[in-house]
Amino acid sequence: MLADGHGRSTILKAWVVTVWRVVWGDICRFYGWRNLLRLAAGLIVGGLLANLPLDQEFRDWYCQKMHVASLDRFHVVTKQFGEEHIIAACSVGVALVGCVAASSPAGAAVGAWGTLMVRALVVSTPPQVVGQRLLGAGRPSDHLDHGSRWRFCRSDKGISGHAMIGSLPFLVAAGMTANPVAQVALYVCSGLTAVSRVNSDSHYLSQVLLGWWVAFLAVRAVHGRLSAATRKD
Repeated sequence: MLADGHGRSTILKAWVVTVWRVVWGDICRFYGWRNLLRLAAGLIVGGLLANLPLDQEFRDWYCQKMHVASLDRFHVVTKQFGEEHIIAACSVGVALVGCVAASSPAGAAVGAWGTLMVRALVVSTPPQVVGQRLLGAGRPSDHLDHGSRWRFCRSDKGISGHAMIGSLPFLVAAGMTANPVAQVALYVCSGLTAVSRVNSDSHYLSQVLLGWWVAFLAVRAVHGRLSAATRKD
């Protein structure tokens, strides 16, 4: 029994070390200088939209010309992809199912998607949470004097969490396929939650673009390990 207990302890320690190495690799890639430059480029674009009248002008144009009331129910559905507790629970569940069914190709693929989703959530959540508070922008429905303009810690809507989380399932899947048609379709779907937030007047354009961009960079980081492994093979 002691031997069995020691064996289980050794396996658990090895698993913890492996998980830590994978997560640390994701963090190093996400916060590497090249990726930080990409993040900075996104912030520059978002800052121009937010601090010039462009956000408000786009919001007014969309409400007057593009909003279709009949699509509101559709956008209510797409918004659910951005609900963090739902996506986090599904990702963990799918990863566990994949571990159990890893012997089958379908089970391995499903498990890989779930694992990558969990890793992407771990990497993308801190910059999104910190960034949206530091930028201090408000949402349209808040009716704040400064609107989407960045005011340090004045509000906490500078980066759309729904847009970020809602894009992750599709961006992760896009990185797992080599089919260009499927990739295009998945990239289009990755923007549906962001559109739903604009459609419901819950976020400005800069905020949903920044949310999508953080997710995109996080997915690049977690797929980096798979790409490196493929090159070695």
